[in-house]
Amino acid sequence: MNYATLISPTDLRDYAKVRGWAAVPEAIRDRLFVLSNPAVKFRQIIVPMDADRPDYDDAVRIAIEKLSEVENRPFRAVEASLMEAWTN
Repeated sequence: MNYATLISPTDLRDYAKVRGWAAVPEAIRDRLFVLSNPAVKFRQIIVPMDADRPDYDDAVRIAIEKLSEVENRPFRAVEASLMEAWTN
């Protein structure tokens, strides 16, 4: 799937923030959204801030996998929530 056309980096960041994830400020200088959650030890979400980077689709897929595990929701449900944010 081509997530770059469906899910923006800021929508993914905002979705995660609403669910308790916090941005690591130091990563912004490297053009990355790195998010951690104090309730989820030893897990981070890392997504490039630029959707045109070659690793963007893989990073979003991995982020959705992590979010679905933490939220105990199916991958497709989290993916749909993120895509809905993009279209609104």
